[in-house]
Amino acid sequence: MKLQNECLPCALNSLVENLNKTKIDNNKKKHIISDFLKYLADVDYSISPPELGRYLHNLIKHKVENTDPFKEEKIFYNHHLYEKYDYFKNIILTSINPFFMAVKMSIVGNIIDFGTNNKFDLNTIGNLIESSEITIDKSEQLKEEIGKANLILYLGDNAGEIVFDKLLIEYIKNHYSNKEIYFAVREKPIINDITKEDADFVGMSDFAEVISNGYDIPGTSIEKSSPQFLRIYNSADLIISKGQGNFETLDEESKNIFFLLMAKCDLVANYFNVQKGSLIVAKKR
Repeated sequence: MKLQNECLPCALNSLVENLNKTKIDNNKKKHIISDFLKYLADVDYSISPPELGRYLHNLIKHKVENTDPFKEEKIFYNHHLYEKYDYFKNIILTSINPFFMAVKMSIVGNIIDFGTNNKFDLNTIGNLIESSEITIDKSEQLKEEIGKANLILYLGDNAGEIVFDKLLIEYIKNHYSNKEIYFAVREKPIINDITKEDADFVGMSDFAEVISNGYDIPGTSIEKSSPQFLRIYNSADLIISKGQGNFETLDEESKNIFFLLMAKCDLVANYFNVQKGSLIVAKKR
């Protein structure tokens, strides 16, 4: 997905909101906003929205001299959701359709995103698991593809959310023990996206081999990914892509991809012809 005019004010709002979370003085905030506005004046519309997000958040990291400004939030959500792992697992195993529930939980977890303007807390996550519906539901087709695949590449997204990713991957591994599963993380911290540190915290390696995509975009850039990642990507029979950022960078790829995400902006909602905030399990067109 290429950058659209609507992405620019969204990015600017995100910058202002994230700067307000920092302890830097107002004058320095103004300088950072000014620098970003200069960048937007000549922005390349051929890039994806996550590339714009990468520039924005690396600008913040540089200016506030903090390579991981969301570290505390990531630890908070990883910890508080992982300590309920067995509770969530029991919900899955006692549901009428355990696979569907595991998929639904993984998408609900996608709300934990500091790169968008979403408002959420731990209660919101619990309520969504209980009451939400999947608007576009290709989960049965996904289940069939999992059954046929030998090598599965699962593209992770956010901290906290990774707990639900592990629950889904554990279900897959327990029911299809012969599957070779890889779980991809970002190379370096960017927003609250997952890195190897987050995967290690939740014990993802119990059920999947953790690999880095070799880049720090809040998505998956095939052009800038590492050779190791590309070997797995090109060999995968099935790719499970979590989150809006991964969708925005992979929507034009010609692979067997299933997108699991929450539509967090009007552009993505319009692409799928759904309401903003909808839960989606969609196969690559």
